[in-house]
Amino acid sequence: NAPHHPKASEWTKYREGVVVESGDGTSTIDVGLEKASLVHRELPKGQRVTVRLKDKGFEEAGKLDHLRGKWVPQTEPRMRKGT
Repeated sequence: NAPHHPKASEWTKYREGVVVESGDGTSTIDVGLEKASLVHRELPKGQRVTVRLKDKGFEEAGKLDHLRGKWVPQTEPRMRKGT
C-alpha cells in the first residue's frame, strides 16, 4: 500500500486518471474507480490528469452514471491539502 495510490475501495477527493474519451466540450476520465469521471473540458485522449471529484462519497456517486469531476492542475492537491 502506498498513500499516494488510493485503492479502488477508498474515496478520495482527488484522483489521478487517464482521458479515455473526449469531445463536445467534455472528457471521460478513468480514475481507477468503478465509474469514470466526467469533466466539462476537452482534453487529449490518453493524457494523464488530476481530477477533483465533486461528489461526497460512494453513496452519493452511486446514484449517477458517472462521477462528477473537475480537471485541476497536478499541483492543486498538494497546495490545498498539503499531501
